[in-house]
This record gives sequence, structure tokens and C-alpha cells, in this order.
Amino acid sequence: MVKIYAFRAFSAEVELDLSVVRKAVEVGADGVVLDLFLSRDGVPVASNREELGGRRLSELEYRSLAGVVELSSLLSYSDIELLLWIRDMRALDVAARAIRERGSLKKHCLIVEDVLQLRAVRNVSREVCVATLVRNPFPNLQLISREGSNAIAAPASVLRPRLARECSTRGLKLYAWLVNDVSLAAKVVKYGVEHLVTSRPTLKRELSQYVQTWT
Repeated sequence: MVKIYAFRAFSAEVELDLSVVRKAVEVGADGVVLDLFLSRDGVPVASNREELGGRRLSELEYRSLAGVVELSSLLSYSDIELLLWIRDMRALDVAARAIRERGSLKKHCLIVEDVLQLRAVRNVSREVCVATLVRNPFPNLQLISREGSNAIAAPASVLRPRLARECSTRGLKLYAWLVNDVSLAAKVVKYGVEHLVTSRPTLKRELSQYVQTWT
């Protein structure tokens, strides 16, 4: 079964809040992908942007932030899967502990950018789901798997059938990153990819219609 994940909750042009996340669910998203930061005073926040007023969110006090949602509020909203892209190393420990303490180990997933970040999460918890971001068609899946990654997130442009097969063999979920064209979506689904990240709210419906033409 193919799942659709809303990149930044389909909300790049508006300020993020829980109502925006709920709207993504209403239009068919199975999950949302949000950037995760730690404010300067230590509050973990999810956002759909990296900066506010020309400054990174991690440089600002929580009370001065707009268009963010506290991680605790997101974790309390149980109707959707969260893919939380770690954009601030300081947020790693906090996010891993929050997910572990909420008992959402199998539902939500942290996206990390390299093996060092993966190891940092594993130092906190062996159970929290972690997806490792790769940017080439021949990543070292043996190393990534050995370090405890549960999933791979890869740009759709680098996906190959071989990568999809190897992920399946190793029991790794594979998230195809920013699939906004229905023909591209159909292509990676044929590879065996079942988790598509998109900023196109209509992709799930369009893909369903497109697949019907295969038979």
C-alpha cells in the first residue's frame, strides 16, 4: 500500500500550526514531513521554514518564533505519522527522548543526514525510528543498516530498482523524496517504493487514477 507524506504539510506559503497539519490529513496525507529545530532557549519546534527574519530558528528565543509548533503538541496529535527532519543537531537528543517517552516508537521517525547523527540518536535510544538521508544511487546500506537505521530517504532522481531491492532485502523502509509528478510517482512505485514524500496535495488521488490505467 502506497503512503503519501506531505512535505512541510503542504504549507510552504503559510505559517505552520496544527490546523495546517490537520488539513494535510484531510486532503489525504498519511504523514507529514517537518523540519525540527531547537529554539535558543531549548524548546523543540517543528517548522516549514529554516529562517525567520533572516535568522535561523535555532538562533531565536521560543517566544519570538512564529509559524512553529511545539514538538509536544505534534506528538499529542495522534492521527498522522511524523517524519521529523533534524535541522539542528541540538534537537537530536530532545526529539529522540520525546518520541520514546510518548510511546510513539513505531509511528514517528526522525530523518538524519549522516551516520554521525544516526549514532547520536542511537546513543539515546535503540528503539526510535530513524531514516537516513542519502543523495546518491549507491549508498553504503550495509553500514547504514549496521548503525541501526530503520529507513532510507532518497531523492527520487537517484532511485534505481537495485536500491529499492536492497532496501527491501535489508528490511529498510524507503522514502522517495519530493515526488511531485504523477508519472515519476508511478515509476518509483513500480520499483517497489511505497512511501512517497510530496509537496503536491493532489498526488494521492492522481496516482490512484493513473494506476487504474495500468490494468
